[in-house]
Amino acid sequence: MSINKNNRSTDFSKIAFTTFIFAILVLLISKTLADADLWGHLQFGMDILDSGTITEVDPYSYISVGQRWINHEWLAEVLFALFWRAGGSTGLIILKTLIGLLTFGSIYFYLIKLKLSPIRAGSLLILASIAVIPAIATVRPHISTLLFSAITFLIIVTAEYGKYKWLWLAVPVFALWVNFHGGVLAGIGFLVIWAVVHTIAHREEWLKILIPTVVSVLAVFLNPYGIDLITFLLETGTISRPEIVEWQALQPVSLLGAVYFILLSIAILGVIFSKTEKRIPLLVVLAVAAIMPFVAVRHLPLFAFAVLIFGGPYIADAWIQITKSPGNPSGLPQVVIVATLLLSVGLLIFSLRNFQNIMMAKSIPPFFPEAAIQLIDESDVSGNLVNEFNWGEYALWYLAPKIKISMDGRRETVYSEEVYGEYTSFINGIGDWQTFIDEYDTDIALVSSSGPANNLLRLKFGWELIYEDNTSSLFASQEWEQIETLRRHAEDFVASPPKEFFP
Repeated sequence: MSINKNNRSTDFSKIAFTTFIFAILVLLISKTLADADLWGHLQFGMDILDSGTITEVDPYSYISVGQRWINHEWLAEVLFALFWRAGGSTGLIILKTLIGLLTFGSIYFYLIKLKLSPIRAGSLLILASIAVIPAIATVRPHISTLLFSAITFLIIVTAEYGKYKWLWLAVPVFALWVNFHGGVLAGIGFLVIWAVVHTIAHREEWLKILIPTVVSVLAVFLNPYGIDLITFLLETGTISRPEIVEWQALQPVSLLGAVYFILLSIAILGVIFSKTEKRIPLLVVLAVAAIMPFVAVRHLPLFAFAVLIFGGPYIADAWIQITKSPGNPSGLPQVVIVATLLLSVGLLIFSLRNFQNIMMAKSIPPFFPEAAIQLIDESDVSGNLVNEFNWGEYALWYLAPKIKISMDGRRETVYSEEVYGEYTSFINGIGDWQTFIDEYDTDIALVSSSGPANNLLRLKFGWELIYEDNTSSLFASQEWEQIETLRRHAEDFVASPPKEFFP
């Protein structure tokens, strides 16, 4: 009888700690900030829902005329649009939280299967979440790569132990992934690397490995653009983006750098102290994942997942070897179990506030040119607007179709490298900076009030400052036929208070 009571106590303890871990994850994942591209993702998704087709020629920019638009994130945008229409910002936060919980949950129960206690598995998961939360703090197609990469890693580790039928699951995963986000290239890379190394070690099983791997790779051609999308992803996935923070290399001396080295140390110690058979294919894939953050910091979440999944068998065994115990909670007083459950409920209740709104980035001055966009909108003018890169999709959300923008976060999916180069010269005020507005039919310029273009436009003949604040300056070409309308509205314009919440 006492044994049964102890077992029930242990089971309740596991449930309590598991609930506590997931309550923490809900609190962390549900806090959401507005990404600069969220306005565009929603608009593009709603366009597809309304038209029933994927737009292949961009209707939003005046400099992308004739440029084919390869929207490699179209399915993610449709999903965003569906949840937006169903529940607004709350719907988007629910979607993001569900994806995050599916991602972390799949890894958590994998660690539990490796005989790690809820406390130990949860501790590893929370540590890894520090590396992942920056990538899941916003609603963007990249969050799908987190889920699909975790599933792919679990497929690989399962197949490593001889369950090759699981490789067939990668077929639908890649078929979906390629339509959600370009991160599918990383998934293909990891799978192929593992398949090659594993086949060398298990040559007699080559057919069981080769066929599902090849079919999985071919599944990425199941997209609206066929081979053109794959070519596009290969071209754009290897170019440098020094102006985008997440495409820069991981900085070792930083919080994320510290998390990286802690995770790396845990993986190394696990391999050293574990008595489990060392699986070379898993270690090779883990080593590749360890290098990737120094190519681009956006790969840090994949490394965190690789440590827990590929290094998991060694970490779990080493932890037991060192402590001489699996670390399962047992014999805990009921009051501790009840307190843990109550704390979990408290965290979940506290998390409810995160589901109400998507927060705008808090900054003084505001990150987006809210007042200038409001002025253009209320003036009811139409024309071509040159804008800062991060303001493009914010502007098209409020001003399209009357106002066409110059540039936005879609970058190479819509704009040629030549056009992008001319645009950056204008914004940065370098070289022949005015070529962009002279060559293209530009009517209005909305630039940062602290940027080079602001100072240069003040000196450019034929351009007039219409409005300015601490965030942006709005200029208009004196040859533009609607300049008087915009000028008249600017005289009596009163800006609304800065927004706290999306949109």
